[in-house]
Amino acid sequence: MSNPNVLVGASTRAEDQNYKINIVDNVDYTILNNDYYDEIWDDPSSAHREVTFPDPTIAINLHRKIKIKNDGNGSYKITLLPDDTEKFIVYSGNEKWELTSFELLQAGDWCEFIGDGTNWIKCNEPYWHKFDNPGVGSFDSKVDVWNVDNFTTGLTVTYTMMPIGSVALKEVCQQSSGVVGNIYYRKNGDTNISNTPVATGEASHLISNINGALQTVMYFSYDFKVQFAVSSNAVDLYLFHPIEYLQ
Repeated sequence: MSNPNVLVGASTRAEDQNYKINIVDNVDYTILNNDYYDEIWDDPSSAHREVTFPDPTIAINLHRKIKIKNDGNGSYKITLLPDDTEKFIVYSGNEKWELTSFELLQAGDWCEFIGDGTNWIKCNEPYWHKFDNPGVGSFDSKVDVWNVDNFTTGLTVTYTMMPIGSVALKEVCQQSSGVVGNIYYRKNGDTNISNTPVATGEASHLISNINGALQTVMYFSYDFKVQFAVSSNAVDLYLFHPIEYLQ
């Protein structure tokens, strides 16, 4: 079990006598309006656990910050839930996501929210998390039969292993045929790039144009979907299991 008097984040919280950490041992937990805890460390050592946030519309929770940490051994996740119909608000670029839950997938994962009087706003900067046990081999692929330069009829992949609240992934993609083409990606339905990516100005969404493997970063929306388009119908595309997620 972690010690609340050790370093938390980048500072020694024990120096601040008003800063309160509650260590929860392997149970579902509900944060109270008047418990005044700044951090909750939940240890889901034998099962997935839930932490329910208090009502952000109550005055005492206006501008209240709450930090949650998965303090377990890595085998189980923590799901954050709202008090009622409130949402967890996550911003990804120019997108505002209104989520009904948020997940801390692995040991050491943490996040911080602030009450705005209506919802809970994620207020810490996203950071990269390494998958402890990423899958082996390709996660998805498409071989030969493409409708070229078209996202809608290309390949749409749903990255189901991503924790709720994550915004991007890091993975290896590979072309492995004699025909080399341009491979483009976009968030599902992203209008910042056209549905038919052929212009030079759309090269910002180009992730590969070589016969081989490349590690790449791809952003997705709240539905975990990424769309792919290629410039040749003979391209063989293999997508390997993600190795990191940004949350």
